[in-house]
Amino acid sequence: MYTNPLTAYLFWSRYQVLGDVIESLAGAIFADSGYNKEVVFASIKPLLGCMITPETVKLHPVRELTELCQKWQFELSKAKDFDSFTVEVKAKEMSFAHTAKASDKKTAKKLAYKEVLNLLKNSLDY
Repeated sequence: MYTNPLTAYLFWSRYQVLGDVIESLAGAIFADSGYNKEVVFASIKPLLGCMITPETVKLHPVRELTELCQKWQFELSKAKDFDSFTVEVKAKEMSFAHTAKASDKKTAKKLAYKEVLNLLKNSLDY
């Protein structure tokens, strides 16, 4: 994902700091409550509940489009070239295709899937 180690460190360090803060908070509550785990869970659960829920988790475009095509029995085809990735979906006598170019194949693939997914959703009022 990241070719520069510094960029990767800066990206992931944000999440590590958040984890460290929550861990420290849980430890302080645990000690202050007389080592009562139930008090810790009751205190930390509301903090975590607003961060990640099934409604807030976004699927990766590749997975979402693949699952959508499987569910509706659409034909999904893909082709990769040196610096591009093409995705095509044949659905209900319609065809949706996009070719994305990027500096690496993973990014091109994600962009192509995302664009076709958006085209498909807009067309089918999904």
